[in-house]
Amino acid sequence: MIPKDVMDVIRIIFLDKHGTRAGALDFQIYHTTLAQRWLNTIRENQLDTDKTIHSVFMNKTLDDLLEIHNEMNENIKIINQFYHTLVPVYNTDTALTHQQLNELHHHYEQYGDYIKFMPIDLDSTKLIHNSFLRLNELIHIYEYAVESGKEFPNMNMLFDYYPQTIFKPIQERDKHYLRCNYKWGQLYLGYNTLGKDWSATCADNDLDLVKRQAVRPQRRFAAEAWINFSKNDNEYANAMVFEDWYDDLDEETKKLVPYDDLNELTMGKFLIGEVVINNKLLSFNYDINQWLLPDSKTKADWNKKVFSKFHSIESVEVLQWK
Repeated sequence: MIPKDVMDVIRIIFLDKHGTRAGALDFQIYHTTLAQRWLNTIRENQLDTDKTIHSVFMNKTLDDLLEIHNEMNENIKIINQFYHTLVPVYNTDTALTHQQLNELHHHYEQYGDYIKFMPIDLDSTKLIHNSFLRLNELIHIYEYAVESGKEFPNMNMLFDYYPQTIFKPIQERDKHYLRCNYKWGQLYLGYNTLGKDWSATCADNDLDLVKRQAVRPQRRFAAEAWINFSKNDNEYANAMVFEDWYDDLDEETKKLVPYDDLNELTMGKFLIGEVVINNKLLSFNYDINQWLLPDSKTKADWNKKVFSKFHSIESVEVLQWK
C-alpha cells in the first residue's frame, strides 16, 4: 500500500493540431483500490513499446459541425463499400438531429455484435473496424459540439492505450465510487464497453435499446480514462432526471429497467482522480479562488481558449509527489 503522504500523479502533455506542444496538466490519482488498480494498468501498458496513446477530444464548437459531419460521411462511405448493411449517409446541408445520431449509434452497436463473425485477417475488415470506431467517436464529438454554444461549453476527453489488451473486472467495492453528478476537472474510468449504459440510455431516451434489452452496464475497465471539463452537474440532478424518465415509462418497459437493483443498474462513472491546480493552470489566471469556484468564468474561458486547442496527447507520465 502506498503511504498516504505520497500523492500519485499523472502528467499529460498535449499537442495541438499541428503537432506542437500546447500545454500540460497534472492529475492526482486517489488512494482507492480502484484508482490504484487503474493506475497499474497505465504502468503495464507503458511497459509495452508497441502500445500507442489513443485520445478523443470532445472540444469542438458549433463552427466545427460541418467538418465533423463530413468526416462522419467519409467513414460511412468506407463502411458501406464492404459491410453487409448500409449505414445512412445524411445530407450535410442540415444539422444532424438527435434521432439521426441515435440511428448511427444503433448501427455501431449492431456492428459490435456482428464483428465476432467477421474474418479479422481481411483488409476490408480492418477498414470497417477502424471506420466504425471513428464514426462512434465522431457521433459523440458532434453531440458535444452542438452544446458548445453555451456560455460554459461542455467539453471533455478520453484517452487509452492501443491496442487494448489489459482489462480488469469491476469489483463490488468499486461501486462506492460511482458518480452521476460530474464535476469540472475530475477524472473517471472510461466506459470501456460497447454500447450504452443506463445514464446514456436515459439521456438519449433510447427506448428501442431498452426494449431490445441491449443496455450494457460497465463490468470491466482498461487504461481508458474520461476527463470532464464541463460545467458541474447539480447535486443529484442526473439521478432525479433518471427517476423522472423511469416513472414516465409504460409498465412493460419499466420491467426491463433494473431500477431497484443498484448493482445491476451501475449508473454513472467511477471517480478516480482530479486535476491539480498548480502553475500549469495558474499561468492562465493566478487567482486560485477562481479555479476553486464551481462554474467560474475562468474555467469557461480556459475551455474556450486553451482546452479547445488540444488535439492529441504526446505522453502520459506517472509521478509520485511527497
